[in-house]
Amino acid sequence: MGGTVVGPGGASILGDLVAFNTVTHQPGLVRPTYLINLEWRGATPTVQLH
Repeated sequence: MGGTVVGPGGASILGDLVAFNTVTHQPGLVRPTYLINLEWRGATPTVQLH
């Protein structure tokens, strides 16, 4: 589903981007879940949705 959920400091930004790119063409529910994961980790979302 939307990227791997990990604790703060345990995130792999490159891995997240790869996962994000993998799910962008899936139903819209995936993207909000992914953004929530970013917020929960305290990361700043910089990926622009098209």
